[in-house]
Amino acid sequence: MEGLTEKIVSELPVDCLLEFKLVSKFWYKLITEPTFDQLQFDCAPKDPKLILHLGSQDSNTDEDLFLMDRDGVVSEYVSLPYLEEDSSLKLLCSFNGLVFCTKSVGEDELGIQVVNPATQEVLEIPGTSPSEITESVGVLFDTKKNGYKIFRFLYDESESNDNSNCKCEVYTPDTREWRKISGIVKGPVPNLLSHLFPSHVCVGGIMYWLVWSEEDIEVPGYILSIDMDENITRVELPTIVISDEPGGGDVQMVDAITFNILTFLTEYEGSLACVSVDDDESNVYIWLLTDHGKSTWCGKGGAPLLIDASLGGINSIVSVDKELLFILNPDMENHFFFHFLNVEEMTWRISCEGVFKIGECEPFVLPYAESLFRCDFRQVTSEARERLVSYFVTCHFIVPK
Repeated sequence: MEGLTEKIVSELPVDCLLEFKLVSKFWYKLITEPTFDQLQFDCAPKDPKLILHLGSQDSNTDEDLFLMDRDGVVSEYVSLPYLEEDSSLKLLCSFNGLVFCTKSVGEDELGIQVVNPATQEVLEIPGTSPSEITESVGVLFDTKKNGYKIFRFLYDESESNDNSNCKCEVYTPDTREWRKISGIVKGPVPNLLSHLFPSHVCVGGIMYWLVWSEEDIEVPGYILSIDMDENITRVELPTIVISDEPGGGDVQMVDAITFNILTFLTEYEGSLACVSVDDDESNVYIWLLTDHGKSTWCGKGGAPLLIDASLGGINSIVSVDKELLFILNPDMENHFFFHFLNVEEMTWRISCEGVFKIGECEPFVLPYAESLFRCDFRQVTSEARERLVSYFVTCHFIVPK
């Protein structure tokens, strides 16, 4: 009977579960069982959701965060706790309901946070020694064990323009400490044209990032990857695409393509996807990595960009079911547009909702699903538990009948 009750309860929304947990010892014990977090996440309805960060120039805090559906319709406001009013927020990635972000106040050292917006739990990652050299942060997820590692890449631009001899530190929730690792000679750097686009992507327990050419920093040279065991691998970009059939629309896959600054990595259907716009900025092509060790790619096809001007930049490319959502900025337009590309059919649909005026915001999206997962995958601290109890008793406490 208890197993049946657990199964039924696991399908309830997270906000209901947080309220039910305060009703009785039975409910509290059931919902706080270590295995219940995963059961709830597996059983919960998987409606595609996105977190939209507007990143307005007037305010760059969590007040610019909203939930958005797959049609570009913005709904409720998303709150991230413990962000100062004047802090500068940057979303890094999301994983099973957890949002990873960096924040800085003025010229203070960059801080890293792990936040569960549904439970309002937050984990402040311990700081490392202050550094005046350029840094970037990447997060690697272990999808089998629901674990993660945070990588901090450091390089001195004054000594090397190609960020060779990169220094790297890694943080794990188990130790709650940073340690240095070797073997990484080049770290992820932001795209010069699309600075909000994440400089890394995690797929299947491996983190990937583009390494830009030493001869031309606007041309990708290859892909570097690291897994949970900290094995470092070089993956070559797609070179030859053998395809006699058109990928869809009016564009056929080409035999070879010259990659440029409008080249990005993202996740699609559990695979690493390489997305590139041609030099004419008129078509977009997509490949999926099928063999990590052999750098084997499968060309999915190409589609014409539905814009009447040159491409000023791409803020986001994120997977939503069988589609990839592109946030595009046509160079001659005064707005960002949301374009959804069906990868299987290589056809577009344009959201009338996703139009934002340039200068007022810099829209960026992450996939999101509510969960009860703890930020360090251990028991919530007594302080955090008291904070949750106080929050729901004073604001949201509802006793189910």
